[in-house]
Amino acid sequence: LAQAHAERRPVPLASSLTDDCLTQGLDLTAGGARYNFTGVQGVGVAIVGDSLAAMDRLVFDQKRITMGELLAALDKDFEGREPLRQMLLNKAPKYGNDDDHADRFACLAAEICCRAVEKHRNSRGGWYSPGLYSVTTHVAFGLMVGATPDGRHAGESLSQGISPAHGRDRRGPTAGLRSAAKLDHTLVSNGLALIQMLSLGASAREHATDVLGGLLEAYFSLGGQELQWNLVDRATLIAAQQDPEAYRGLVVRVAGYSALFTDLNRVIQDELIA
Repeated sequence: LAQAHAERRPVPLASSLTDDCLTQGLDLTAGGARYNFTGVQGVGVAIVGDSLAAMDRLVFDQKRITMGELLAALDKDFEGREPLRQMLLNKAPKYGNDDDHADRFACLAAEICCRAVEKHRNSRGGWYSPGLYSVTTHVAFGLMVGATPDGRHAGESLSQGISPAHGRDRRGPTAGLRSAAKLDHTLVSNGLALIQMLSLGASAREHATDVLGGLLEAYFSLGGQELQWNLVDRATLIAAQQDPEAYRGLVVRVAGYSALFTDLNRVIQDELIA
Protein backbone atom coordinates (compact mmCIF):
# COMPACT_ATOMS: atom_id res chain seq x y z
CA LEU A 1 0.00 0.00 0.00
CA ALA A 2 2.79 2.41 0.89
CA GLN A 3 4.56 1.67 -2.39
CA ALA A 4 1.33 2.28 -4.30
CA HIS A 5 0.96 5.65 -2.60
CA ALA A 6 4.49 6.61 -3.63
CA GLU A 7 3.89 5.57 -7.23
CA ARG A 8 0.34 6.77 -7.75
CA ARG A 9 -0.56 9.28 -5.05
CA PRO A 10 2.37 11.58 -4.23
CA VAL A 11 1.60 14.57 -2.00
CA PRO A 12 3.69 17.51 -3.26
CA LEU A 13 2.08 20.16 -1.06
CA ALA A 14 2.52 18.17 2.14
CA SER A 15 6.05 17.26 1.05
CA SER A 16 6.96 20.92 0.57
CA LEU A 17 6.03 21.55 4.20
CA THR A 18 7.77 18.49 5.67
CA ASP A 19 11.36 18.54 6.96
CA ASP A 20 14.00 17.09 4.57
CA CYS A 21 11.70 16.35 1.61
CA LEU A 22 12.96 19.37 -0.36
CA THR A 23 16.63 18.85 0.48
CA GLN A 24 16.44 15.19 -0.53
CA GLY A 25 14.25 15.81 -3.55
CA LEU A 26 11.89 13.05 -2.42
CA ASP A 27 8.16 13.04 -1.90
CA LEU A 28 6.86 12.33 1.58
CA THR A 29 5.38 9.04 0.36
CA ALA A 30 8.75 7.99 -1.10
CA GLY A 31 10.75 8.41 2.10
CA GLY A 32 11.73 12.06 1.90
CA ALA A 33 10.61 12.93 5.41
CA ARG A 34 13.04 12.96 8.31
CA TYR A 35 10.78 10.62 10.26
CA ASN A 36 9.31 7.72 8.32
CA PHE A 37 7.47 5.54 10.78
CA THR A 38 4.19 3.79 9.97
CA GLY A 39 1.60 3.21 12.66
CA VAL A 40 0.15 -0.28 13.12
CA GLN A 41 -2.67 -0.70 15.62
CA GLY A 42 -3.34 -3.75 17.76
CA VAL A 43 -7.03 -4.44 18.43
CA GLY A 44 -8.63 -6.65 21.08
CA VAL A 45 -5.97 -6.79 23.80
CA ALA A 46 -8.51 -7.46 26.56
CA ILE A 47 -10.23 -10.21 24.55
CA VAL A 48 -6.92 -12.00 24.00
CA GLY A 49 -5.88 -11.52 27.62
CA ASP A 50 -9.20 -12.75 29.01
CA SER A 51 -9.14 -15.74 26.65
CA LEU A 52 -5.66 -16.76 27.79
CA ALA A 53 -6.63 -16.25 31.43
CA ALA A 54 -9.73 -18.42 31.00
CA MET A 55 -7.77 -21.24 29.39
CA ASP A 56 -5.05 -21.04 32.01
CA ARG A 57 -7.52 -21.13 34.91
CA LEU A 58 -10.22 -23.52 33.66
CA VAL A 59 -8.33 -25.83 31.29
CA PHE A 60 -4.83 -26.12 32.71
CA ASP A 61 -5.15 -25.16 36.37
CA GLN A 62 -8.56 -26.35 37.56
CA LYS A 63 -9.08 -28.82 34.68
CA ARG A 64 -12.82 -28.12 34.64
CA ILE A 65 -12.88 -28.50 30.85
CA THR A 66 -10.54 -30.00 28.30
CA MET A 67 -9.01 -28.13 25.40
CA GLY A 68 -10.90 -30.42 23.06
CA GLU A 69 -14.23 -29.52 24.68
CA LEU A 70 -13.39 -25.84 24.49
CA LEU A 71 -12.40 -25.96 20.82
CA ALA A 72 -15.54 -27.91 19.93
CA ALA A 73 -17.69 -25.32 21.70
CA LEU A 74 -15.91 -22.46 19.93
CA ASP A 75 -16.39 -24.11 16.54
CA LYS A 76 -20.16 -24.11 17.13
CA ASP A 77 -20.26 -20.66 18.75
CA PHE A 78 -21.33 -22.29 22.03
CA GLU A 79 -24.50 -23.70 20.50
CA GLY A 80 -25.94 -26.05 23.11
CA ARG A 81 -23.07 -25.15 25.47
CA GLU A 82 -24.39 -22.07 27.25
CA PRO A 83 -23.36 -23.37 30.72
CA LEU A 84 -19.79 -23.67 29.42
CA ARG A 85 -19.92 -20.14 28.03
CA GLN A 86 -21.21 -18.80 31.34
CA MET A 87 -18.38 -20.58 33.14
CA LEU A 88 -15.86 -18.91 30.84
CA LEU A 89 -17.49 -15.54 31.44
CA ASN A 90 -17.95 -15.77 35.19
CA LYS A 91 -15.48 -18.28 36.63
CA ALA A 92 -12.29 -16.96 35.08
CA PRO A 93 -10.59 -13.67 36.05
CA LYS A 94 -11.02 -10.69 33.75
CA TYR A 95 -8.70 -7.83 32.84
CA GLY A 96 -9.77 -4.48 34.29
CA ASN A 97 -10.31 -5.56 37.90
CA ASP A 98 -6.75 -5.25 39.25
CA ASP A 99 -6.45 -9.04 39.19
CA ASP A 100 -2.82 -9.98 38.56
CA HIS A 101 -3.73 -13.34 37.03
CA ALA A 102 -5.88 -11.79 34.32
CA ASP A 103 -3.81 -8.64 33.89
CA ARG A 104 -0.57 -10.48 33.21
CA PHE A 105 -2.11 -12.14 30.17
CA ALA A 106 -3.35 -8.81 28.81
CA CYS A 107 0.16 -7.46 29.35
CA LEU A 108 1.60 -10.46 27.53
CA ALA A 109 -0.78 -9.97 24.58
CA ALA A 110 0.12 -6.29 24.32
CA GLU A 111 3.86 -6.96 24.52
CA ILE A 112 3.81 -9.74 21.90
CA CYS A 113 1.87 -7.47 19.55
CA CYS A 114 4.19 -4.49 20.02
CA ARG A 115 7.39 -6.54 19.75
CA ALA A 116 6.17 -8.21 16.56
CA VAL A 117 5.35 -4.86 14.94
CA GLU A 118 8.48 -2.93 15.88
CA LYS A 119 10.97 -5.44 14.47
CA HIS A 120 9.87 -4.76 10.88
CA ARG A 121 10.81 -1.89 8.55
CA ASN A 122 8.51 -0.18 6.09
CA SER A 123 9.07 0.48 2.38
CA ARG A 124 10.37 4.00 3.08
CA GLY A 125 13.21 2.76 5.26
CA GLY A 126 11.45 3.72 8.47
CA TRP A 127 10.06 1.62 11.25
CA TYR A 128 6.65 0.29 12.11
CA SER A 129 5.36 1.89 15.27
CA PRO A 130 2.93 -0.16 17.40
CA GLY A 131 -0.24 1.38 18.74
CA LEU A 132 -3.12 0.07 20.82
CA TYR A 133 -6.23 1.98 19.78
CA SER A 134 -8.97 0.92 17.45
CA VAL A 135 -11.17 3.97 16.72
CA THR A 136 -14.19 1.87 15.61
CA THR A 137 -12.43 -1.06 13.92
CA HIS A 138 -12.99 -3.27 16.97
CA VAL A 139 -16.63 -3.45 15.89
CA ALA A 140 -15.89 -4.31 12.24
CA PHE A 141 -13.09 -6.73 13.12
CA GLY A 142 -15.33 -8.43 15.65
CA LEU A 143 -17.78 -9.28 12.88
CA MET A 144 -15.03 -11.36 11.26
CA VAL A 145 -13.75 -13.12 14.39
CA GLY A 146 -15.28 -16.35 15.65
CA ALA A 147 -16.16 -17.22 19.22
CA THR A 148 -13.31 -16.77 21.70
CA PRO A 149 -12.33 -18.61 24.91
CA ASP A 150 -13.35 -15.68 27.10
CA GLY A 151 -17.01 -16.46 26.36
CA ARG A 152 -17.47 -13.93 23.58
CA HIS A 153 -19.86 -14.97 20.81
CA ALA A 154 -18.78 -14.96 17.16
CA GLY A 155 -19.37 -11.59 15.55
CA GLU A 156 -19.46 -9.60 18.76
CA SER A 157 -17.24 -6.56 19.08
CA LEU A 158 -13.65 -6.91 20.22
CA SER A 159 -12.33 -4.73 23.03
CA GLN A 160 -11.12 -1.25 22.15
CA GLY A 161 -7.68 0.11 22.89
CA ILE A 162 -6.45 -1.06 26.27
CA SER A 163 -9.93 -0.81 27.76
CA PRO A 164 -11.46 -3.89 29.40
CA ALA A 165 -14.04 -5.85 27.43
CA HIS A 166 -17.52 -4.40 27.92
CA GLY A 167 -19.10 -5.14 31.27
CA ARG A 168 -16.13 -7.01 32.69
CA ASP A 169 -14.57 -4.27 34.80
CA ARG A 170 -16.69 -4.73 37.90
CA ARG A 171 -14.50 -3.34 40.67
CA GLY A 172 -14.71 0.33 39.85
CA PRO A 173 -12.58 2.87 37.95
CA THR A 174 -9.56 2.68 40.25
CA ALA A 175 -9.17 -1.06 39.70
CA GLY A 176 -9.53 -0.51 35.96
CA LEU A 177 -6.79 2.10 35.96
CA ARG A 178 -4.49 -0.13 38.00
CA SER A 179 -4.96 -2.94 35.47
CA ALA A 180 -4.22 -0.66 32.52
CA ALA A 181 -1.12 0.75 34.21
CA LYS A 182 0.39 -2.73 34.41
CA LEU A 183 0.87 -2.71 30.64
CA ASP A 184 4.26 -1.41 29.51
CA HIS A 185 3.17 1.86 27.92
CA THR A 186 6.71 2.61 26.73
CA LEU A 187 6.32 -0.13 24.11
CA VAL A 188 3.37 1.61 22.49
CA SER A 189 5.15 4.32 20.51
CA ASN A 190 2.16 5.04 18.27
CA GLY A 191 -0.14 5.68 21.20
CA LEU A 192 -2.96 3.92 22.98
CA ALA A 193 -6.47 4.62 24.19
CA LEU A 194 -8.11 3.83 27.51
CA ILE A 195 -11.76 4.82 27.76
CA GLN A 196 -13.80 4.67 30.95
CA MET A 197 -17.53 5.27 31.26
CA LEU A 198 -18.19 7.17 34.49
CA SER A 199 -21.63 7.95 35.87
CA LEU A 200 -21.13 10.48 38.66
CA GLY A 201 -23.70 10.71 41.42
CA ALA A 202 -24.77 14.01 42.96
CA SER A 203 -22.03 13.97 45.59
CA ALA A 204 -19.33 13.03 43.07
CA ARG A 205 -20.47 15.76 40.67
CA GLU A 206 -20.20 18.32 43.45
CA HIS A 207 -16.59 17.29 44.02
CA ALA A 208 -15.81 16.29 40.43
CA THR A 209 -12.54 18.21 40.28
CA ASP A 210 -11.15 16.37 43.29
CA VAL A 211 -12.55 12.98 42.24
CA LEU A 212 -11.34 13.10 38.65
CA GLY A 213 -8.11 14.84 39.56
CA GLY A 214 -7.32 12.11 42.05
CA LEU A 215 -7.94 9.40 39.47
CA LEU A 216 -5.72 11.17 36.94
CA GLU A 217 -2.86 11.67 39.37
CA ALA A 218 -3.03 8.06 40.52
CA TYR A 219 -3.10 6.65 37.00
CA PHE A 220 -0.22 8.71 35.66
CA SER A 221 1.85 8.12 38.79
CA LEU A 222 1.56 4.39 37.98
CA GLY A 223 2.94 4.95 34.48
CA GLY A 224 -0.29 5.51 32.56
CA GLN A 225 0.01 7.35 29.27
CA GLU A 226 -3.49 8.32 28.11
CA LEU A 227 -7.01 8.33 29.53
CA GLN A 228 -10.42 9.33 28.21
CA TRP A 229 -13.70 9.53 30.07
CA ASN A 230 -17.33 9.55 29.05
CA LEU A 231 -19.10 11.36 31.89
CA VAL A 232 -22.63 10.47 30.96
CA ASP A 233 -25.11 8.05 32.45
CA ARG A 234 -26.69 5.15 30.60
CA ALA A 235 -30.21 6.57 30.91
CA THR A 236 -29.16 9.72 29.04
CA LEU A 237 -27.65 7.69 26.20
CA ILE A 238 -30.79 5.56 25.89
CA ALA A 239 -32.95 8.69 25.83
CA ALA A 240 -30.71 10.22 23.15
CA GLN A 241 -31.02 7.09 21.04
CA GLN A 242 -34.80 7.16 21.30
CA ASP A 243 -35.19 10.91 20.74
CA PRO A 244 -32.12 12.11 18.82
CA GLU A 245 -33.51 15.57 18.05
CA ALA A 246 -33.68 16.37 21.75
CA TYR A 247 -30.01 15.44 22.25
CA ARG A 248 -28.32 16.85 19.16
CA GLY A 249 -25.52 18.39 21.22
CA LEU A 250 -24.59 15.31 23.26
CA VAL A 251 -20.86 14.70 22.76
CA VAL A 252 -19.12 11.43 23.64
CA ARG A 253 -15.63 10.00 23.30
CA VAL A 254 -15.16 7.14 20.84
CA ALA A 255 -11.73 5.50 21.02
CA GLY A 256 -9.66 8.58 20.36
CA TYR A 257 -12.03 11.21 19.03
CA SER A 258 -15.10 13.16 20.09
CA ALA A 259 -18.39 12.71 18.25
CA LEU A 260 -22.01 13.71 18.50
CA PHE A 261 -23.75 10.67 19.95
CA THR A 262 -26.75 10.99 17.65
CA ASP A 263 -24.51 11.00 14.55
CA LEU A 264 -22.98 7.61 15.41
CA ASN A 265 -24.35 4.45 13.86
CA ARG A 266 -26.55 2.20 15.97
CA VAL A 267 -23.83 -0.39 16.61
CA ILE A 268 -21.46 2.17 18.15
CA GLN A 269 -24.30 3.72 20.13
CA ASP A 270 -25.28 0.33 21.54
CA GLU A 271 -21.68 -0.33 22.53
CA LEU A 272 -21.49 2.93 24.47
CA ILE A 273 -24.78 2.12 26.20
CA ALA A 274 -23.79 -1.46 27.11
